[in-house]
Amino acid sequence: MQNFNLEKTKQRYVAIYSMMIKVFKLQMTVVGTSMQEQIQKHWEGHRQILFKNNGEYNLCYMEAVAKALHPDTVEKRYMPNNIISLAREYLVQVLDLPLKAKSKEMTKYLKRFEGLDYQKYSQIIIQKQQVNQNIYFYDEDSKAYYQGQKIIYMEYDELTKDEQPEIPTVDILIVQASNLQHAFAIANKEALTGLKFCPFCQVKGFDTKNQNYSRDYERHIVKCEQRGGKLVKTIKLDQVQKPYVPHIVQNKTFAYLLAHGREKEFKPMQYYITYDLETVEKIVNKSFGKSSKQISELVPLSVASTIKNKAGIKTIYYDLRNVDNFINQWLQKIFEEAVIVQQDNQYRTQSGVIDKAMQYNVDVPVIGFNSLKFDFSLIFKNLQCADWQIKSYIGSSGVAKQIVVQHKKLDVKQKFIDILTYYIPITLKEFAKTFNQKIESQKGMFPYEYINTDNYKEILKQQEPFPIEAFNYTLKNTQITKEDYDVYVIDAKQFKNRWDVMSSEQHKFIKYTSGKMYMPGSCFDMNKLHFIEGDTDSAYWAVSGKADESYKQQFKYVIKDQQFYNENVKYFFSTIEGDLLDEKKILGLAIEREGTEMIALAPKNYFIKIGDKEK
Repeated sequence: MQNFNLEKTKQRYVAIYSMMIKVFKLQMTVVGTSMQEQIQKHWEGHRQILFKNNGEYNLCYMEAVAKALHPDTVEKRYMPNNIISLAREYLVQVLDLPLKAKSKEMTKYLKRFEGLDYQKYSQIIIQKQQVNQNIYFYDEDSKAYYQGQKIIYMEYDELTKDEQPEIPTVDILIVQASNLQHAFAIANKEALTGLKFCPFCQVKGFDTKNQNYSRDYERHIVKCEQRGGKLVKTIKLDQVQKPYVPHIVQNKTFAYLLAHGREKEFKPMQYYITYDLETVEKIVNKSFGKSSKQISELVPLSVASTIKNKAGIKTIYYDLRNVDNFINQWLQKIFEEAVIVQQDNQYRTQSGVIDKAMQYNVDVPVIGFNSLKFDFSLIFKNLQCADWQIKSYIGSSGVAKQIVVQHKKLDVKQKFIDILTYYIPITLKEFAKTFNQKIESQKGMFPYEYINTDNYKEILKQQEPFPIEAFNYTLKNTQITKEDYDVYVIDAKQFKNRWDVMSSEQHKFIKYTSGKMYMPGSCFDMNKLHFIEGDTDSAYWAVSGKADESYKQQFKYVIKDQQFYNENVKYFFSTIEGDLLDEKKILGLAIEREGTEMIALAPKNYFIKIGDKEK
């Protein structure tokens, strides 16, 4: 994951970096290096099928291509020296060597030539020599040869029929041992593989020992001849026609509710957990050579969580005063709370008991604010232990976008996410104002440079406020103003000691939101709202309002908590001035269209009647 360190060279810098280094010692895999045992093994049993290179240098790949392009015929036989000469010419062309193929300089070059990297130069060879290549391999388990790759020089579709050149195809066998590979030219691929290949596409092979060989072979070549040897993709339809409704088939909960006529009960998740970490510097002062020095690293000092469930809102708090592994204690506690949150999020029957027939097993969200690059890295090592384990991880090695952790004994999963993943970067104060514009508070001041792992116990247990010089930041070269310090002193007098001041700051995230993330369920009568279908960024609802009112009544007659609605509607819906709407609110919605009738076939595919018009 990540580490956040202070680095020192000639000047003092702050280095905040994310890095993972993996080092592998790999030997280059090349075609042409000596591997006599493998060569002898394959060539001994297939002398009439395979061509073995005769040169003393690592030119087997080029010799295989040369031999495949110049097979022996009745009119002409190519001697080994002829093939070697051609291979030298091909190598000069492929590598763009400033040498003549038969020169002494070329011979000196070949003496130290280690061969060609097959994966790299196979593409270059087909372009330089204008050939197609069928690459064959040997499977040690099944003791059989097979075609593993087909490398095409040019797609015929790019040219008109009259301009189509006749591109030769060469068959190459590559065998390997460890990092060494050797190439053979194949004279008869059917004899080598035991398969009968289609004469048109040259790709499809049929096992001659199969009892249905004749039937399958004849059936294929008839179709392949009609297609001109080209691969034609066709659509295979299901025997039973199915509508395209991913919003239903990919959501087991909604599919179940729809099947039982209970789709109006479909609801978003109401209850969740939040968390926030505070850190402290651990002095390291470790040198790395003459010019680099690690001054400190950040370690967790405290963690706070707020749990929202049916019973209300509760907070928990752990810090280094508990034990050194207080993160594990916190994780165990929120797992226990997650069991309750998960039960409260479940669908229930009319009698109030959990509907066990409902396929609803959603991970409990554990939400952090700006935790993507920081908090995740501090708790990552604690997410894998004897009692729980990481089940899924989304993100890179340095930045985790989502981590799902499952408890091995409790039947619950927690999904750690960052609320900033869902919209643009924003400060905590700005985020708070999206829920309540009256909030003037901001994240409190804390003297991070004044405290470290060596002195935190003595400093934080004191009752008087921090001195004004404690808020000086040498890295940023900034100081607190007298006015801001006076505000801090007034706030600090509300707490017994400095520990209490610090712990109160971590609960402001949920304090700001006040549970208003679930506004529809908080103020609307959900029995009068019917969920039709939804997509990642849209939803279609039928609202049972007042029959004799206009269809543009919106939610006016389904509000069950008018006071809550009046206080928070401006943070959830776009402000309407005349016929114009301003920007959408974060975690809110904007009404796009309204009508009297609607038929939704799939996301973005619907019919809506707007007055006398249809859209």
